[in-house]
Amino acid sequence: MSELRWLGRVEDVEGDAFTVELTPDGHEGPVLVAKYRRELLPDVVVGNVLDVTRDGVTRRDLGCWTAEEIDRAVAEGRRLAALLNGLAE
Repeated sequence: MSELRWLGRVEDVEGDAFTVELTPDGHEGPVLVAKYRRELLPDVVVGNVLDVTRDGVTRRDLGCWTAEEIDRAVAEGRRLAALLNGLAE
């Protein structure tokens, strides 16, 4: 059996703790909210995306999007929205 993983999004950072919303990654289960000690990721900030396993918590490097990549994503989103609107009519 492979190790269970969750995708986490940091919702709050306060004092020596941070709160993460956890979504199952590749398995069934409920969305959870967990609190972690800040010493695990001292420079964590709200919005960070994390990989969470039984063995630990690591920050997921999402990289930086270029303006061109964002423009393409927005155009594709608009194209798909128009397609869906056409199907709904």
